[in-house]
This record gives sequence, C-alpha cells and structure tokens, in this order.
Amino acid sequence: MVEIVHTTRRVVSAEERKGAADRQAQQRAKLGLPLAFGAGEDAAAGAEVEAAQQGRERGWEEMYDDVTGAAYWRHRRTGRATWDPPPPEATPTEGRDDLKRYHERRYELFRRFDEGVRLDDEAWFSVTPELLAKHQAKRLLQAVAKPLSMVAVDVYAGGGGNAIQLAHRGGANAHVLGLELDTKRAHDAAHNAHVYGARWRVDIVIADATVLLPRLRAGIVDAVFSSPPWGGPRYRREQDGSFDADTLAPLSLADLWIAARRLLRDDDDGGGIAPQSTIATFLPRATTDASITHAAEMAGFDEVEVETAVLDRRAVGVTVYCRRAASPTSDVLY
Repeated sequence: MVEIVHTTRRVVSAEERKGAADRQAQQRAKLGLPLAFGAGEDAAAGAEVEAAQQGRERGWEEMYDDVTGAAYWRHRRTGRATWDPPPPEATPTEGRDDLKRYHERRYELFRRFDEGVRLDDEAWFSVTPELLAKHQAKRLLQAVAKPLSMVAVDVYAGGGGNAIQLAHRGGANAHVLGLELDTKRAHDAAHNAHVYGARWRVDIVIADATVLLPRLRAGIVDAVFSSPPWGGPRYRREQDGSFDADTLAPLSLADLWIAARRLLRDDDDGGGIAPQSTIATFLPRATTDASITHAAEMAGFDEVEVETAVLDRRAVGVTVYCRRAASPTSDVLY
C-alpha cells in the first residue's frame, strides 16, 4: 500500500523580499536610525551567507527548480533537499563544564534549537527562556493600541530570544529594532530570527545602546524591552545576597528607563507615556525593591509592577513593568 503525503511550501519571491526590505528601511528612517550604524539586513544577510558557506563545506549545493526557477539546496551524498540554506552546526559545548547545565536546558531557551540556533558563550546564560519571552511579549504588547503594526525596541538583543517573540506577537507588520554591541552576537541574533521565520520583522543593529538610544527619534515607539547585562551567573551581589539595580552598567536602571520613556508615543492626555505597561525590564531575582523604586522615581514613573518568573519551581528573575495605572504585584508560575 502506497501512502501519499501532500505537503506545501510557499516560496518567497524576489519581489516580496524586496518589499519587506523596503518596509524595514522605511521603519529605520522613521526611527531616525543613523546610517553610520550596521543595519539588521546586513547582519542577517551576513548570517545567511555564512550559513550557506558552511553548508557547501558540509556537502550541500544550491540548485534551481526547472519549472519555477526557485532556488533550493540538495545534499550531494544523501540527496536530501531543502528550500532554506542549511543551518550551521550548533554551538559546540562538548567538554565545556561551564556551559553544560545551560546546554541541558537548550530546548527551554529555544524550542527550535536543533534547527540551527546559534549562541555564543555569553548568550547561553543571558538569553531569556522561550516560554518566558513569549509571556513577556504578551504582557508588554497588551497595552499597545495597534499591536499588529507596532514598533518595539529591544535594547540589549543578545541571542534574539525576546526580539523574536515580540515580532511574532506583533504580527506580520511588526518592526522590532534590536540593539547589540557584539558583532558576532548580532549576526547570531539575526540568524536565529531567520530560523524562527521573523527575518524581516526583527532588525538587529550593531550598536552601543548608550550611543544609539539618545539618537533615535522620540515619540514613535510602542514598546521597549530590555534585559540589561548584569554579569550572568557571577553577578555582583551585596553582602546580604541582594542585587542593587543602580550598579547596572553601562546604563543604570534609571538612565535606561529615562532613555526608553523618551522613545514612547505620547498618550492622549498629554502625560508623555502610554497609560499601561509599555516598558519592561528583566532583572536578577535578587534585585532589591528599594533600587527599583529609586530608579522609577528618577525616571518619573508613578508605579512599577514586579513580576517574579518561576520555571520548573525555580525563580529565574523578575520582570519590571513600568506604568502609571495601578496594578498589583504578581508571581507567575510556568
């Protein structure tokens, strides 16, 4: 008995790619993105070129369909065919005791890890687990008036986990600008967005947040997310085991929120910030309420919500949502 399985694969035309690239360029122009900084399409294109080169080295060759002319890849030895450039090898972790426990939880970080997700040493312990990133995107975009055409900024993009989920939550017309200082990590983030089908909605910019944030045009961003670098597993704590958010560098928490607030669209009553949670920041679980309160006062917020995230009965951090409307503090269990 012969079983017939019908499959469909939509091929993106050159015109559609150009249209997506044009829309991305228009969004960058609206944000006032200086041309001196590396653009997301450059990072993504570099990741695709690198992936294609690694694919050729592993026996893949680019072919063209006789009927449609669409490009696809075929493995010379096995004959396996795929539409997308073959993914590069996953980040090697063999013999790395410092990364072993993170590699064991790789599917928590990225559910599609085996499809070619790339992470460098720092991204292994700094990327937000996918389930939590989905929740943060949902909470953050609940307050956006038009979430299906929203513009968001991920201040410290890292491996791209939060930017990808913001793009998916925002829909087909979303534009997520991700800032990342490390060139290789920026390429990895752009590549990971490609793995998750968010290639043209996630725009990774190779730039220093302290330099670029003040230069972006104010008042046109719907939401700002940030997971600032705080030292990873060996982050600095006070003698009592707590973490002071004022010690964040290069931007303190107050400076980060002030810069983020400037980017947000004005609300209807002229208060200068949308009335709900349109700024979210992920911090260590030991962050003190006093340091968060101090930063909120400096940035001019009336109230913040501190939400504790628990994965597998283990607290992994707190997400702080800045707002003017009243809302109780909550714990979220996954």
